[in-house]
Amino acid sequence: MSIIVSIFKKELIDVLRDRRTLMFMVVIPILITPLLIIGSIKFQEYQNKKSEEKILKIAYINESEDSLTKQLLSDQKGVKIIEGFQ
Repeated sequence: MSIIVSIFKKELIDVLRDRRTLMFMVVIPILITPLLIIGSIKFQEYQNKKSEEKILKIAYINESEDSLTKQLLSDQKGVKIIEGFQ
């Protein structure tokens, strides 16, 4: 067990001595993680804005003359009703 502990201590000292390895282990993740989180949040906001601006075209065939359905559909934001579609 003593050999394993001494090897572990030696490897730990070697890793801490090497500045480039230490930078890749500590500094780079500290910088990259917030950038990835902020980037994904901004991308999601962009996709939400893009989907809100999109207008859906709905074909409405009024067989039963039920105007409530048409009114409910037309009250929705981003919905355009196309009548007489065949």
